[in-house]
Amino acid sequence: MLCTAGFAPADAARALIAISHYTVGSAMEQQGSEAEADVRREAASIDAKCPSAFLAQIFDEVQTEGPDVAFEFGLNALIEGLAARLAG
Repeated sequence: MLCTAGFAPADAARALIAISHYTVGSAMEQQGSEAEADVRREAASIDAKCPSAFLAQIFDEVQTEGPDVAFEFGLNALIEGLAARLAG
């Protein structure tokens, strides 16, 4: 499919590898985040300096949106980058 769209075979393979790595890495990160959430929350309240109000607002917004929104953003960025590369 990628070759039909105009990618060279090696670039198509690289694109699939990049998307695969992103997908697997995101899944692993999400699983690790869920398993360690309590530990990190406790450590953050003890050790971390309070971020600026601006950063705290951004962190809260991203946290509230959940991991699916972040995943879709990243995947769309990969796809858009591949499309731009193809358009060259």
